[in-house]
Parts: sequence; structure tokens; C-alpha cells
Amino acid sequence: MAWCPLVALTTAGCYGWVQVPPPEVVKLDQDAPRPALGWPEGGAPVAVIQRLDGRAFEVEGDFAVKVTTGAQSADFASPIRCDVASAHLQIGENDRALTSFALADIKSVEVYRYEKTLTRTVVGLGIGLGVLTFFLVVRHGLENGEPVK
Repeated sequence: MAWCPLVALTTAGCYGWVQVPPPEVVKLDQDAPRPALGWPEGGAPVAVIQRLDGRAFEVEGDFAVKVTTGAQSADFASPIRCDVASAHLQIGENDRALTSFALADIKSVEVYRYEKTLTRTVVGLGIGLGVLTFFLVVRHGLENGEPVK
């Protein structure tokens, strides 16, 4: 039972929404060209896209895209197909028809991605706290002459 929180930490992972300019989503298209270094050992494509603030970040493996306009919000799960043409962002999941959004009407485009570094940090801290707690309990038991259960 003591390992349940550790299992939950390792399987849950950390995810986050990152705002991107609408044209950047095209780099996430399933047929977008990727550099040779963009294929990690696991086989999941990596796309490097720009945040709304101009900083670059990598999207690896599964992701989702959320497009929000004044009238609606729509989510699209990878793999996706998308294009920017005639002042419209056209986007859709692999097996569905493309949905068209006028670029002028788009309030935000967000990419929901797995954050590997944050997940590793959280899992590492969880393991470290578990080990520390174990040793503190053992030490307390030894100092007070109590058997450790």
C-alpha cells in the first residue's frame, strides 16, 4: 500500500497548456516535414514550435490543440491535419473533416502537451520524500527502542 502514491505519480505525469500563434499549429500536422533529429528512440515525432511570447518548445508524442474564438472552443487530439490558407486555420483530427476558423476570429490557440522535465522532477521529489520518510521512521524506532513495523 505504501507504493500506491509512487505508482500514481509515475503514471499521472504533468501536462500543461501552452499558447501559440495560430500559424505555428501547422508544424504539428501529421505530414509536416521533421528534421532527422526530430525522431527520438520511442518513435514519437518532435516538433519545435514557438510560444506566443516567441520562445521555442518541443512537442513530443501525443498532444491536443485547443482553438478558441469568441463563439466557440474546440479541441483536437493528435494526430492532426491542419493548414493556414485564405486567412483561415483549418484543423481536424486524422479521421475527421477539417474545421475552419477565421484567423481574425481566433482568440487563442493552445497546445496541451506532456511536460517530461516537470514530470521527472515531481517523480524524483516523490521518491526522495518516500526514502527520507522511511529512514526517519526507522531512525525514530531505533532511537526509542521500538520495533519497526
